[in-house]
Parts: sequence; C-alpha cells; structure tokens
Amino acid sequence: MVTLSFRYKPNVKFDDSYYLFKHMAMAGEVMESLGIRHVEVQQALGEVSGGKPSYHVYTTLHFDSEEALHGCLASPVWKAAVEDIRNYYGENPEFIVADVVWQASDEGMQR
Repeated sequence: MVTLSFRYKPNVKFDDSYYLFKHMAMAGEVMESLGIRHVEVQQALGEVSGGKPSYHVYTTLHFDSEEALHGCLASPVWKAAVEDIRNYYGENPEFIVADVVWQASDEGMQR
C-alpha cells in the first residue's frame, strides 16, 4: 500500500467548510475511479507536550500500489482537484508519498 499525504500549515488561510463540504465531496465522487481505497482527514488538536501543532489539517489517500498512485496523479480529475486548492488554502500544501511498511487494526497487525 502507498499513501499520499497533504499537510496544511496553521496560520495560513484555510476554509474548513469549503474543504470538507465541497473539495472532499468532489474527491468522494471520484475516489474509486482514481484508485483511491481510503481517505482520512485529520484536524490537529495540539502536540502531546501541549505545544501548538505544526499542521492544521492532514489528509491521507491510500492506494493499492505506486502504479495506482501515478495513474491518479496523471488524470485530468486530479489536475482539477489540485487547481481547486486555491479555493480553500492560501499556499500549496506539502505533498508526501510513503510506502506503508507496517500497519495494525482491530483485525491484527500486518506487514
């Protein structure tokens, strides 16, 4: 499994309502056709130490493979979604690609 994460910084214009109810709604309609298997949107509450978080929102897309990720990135729908970022965020988010090397769930630990 491969993931693509977006990290949005605090103190930068971020329209939570637009992001959740328009942008992510658009993403939900095309997820399967783009090979996206799972999406998580997390809003940071704070650091464990009590400090302010480094990011406001983290979003992670899960793909079956790197090939599926690259197919998604090459699609016109993806390009439209990236263009839509300017409608809710004042900068470009950080994009991070990762290989899932270990995971655990209520079904047990997996590699």
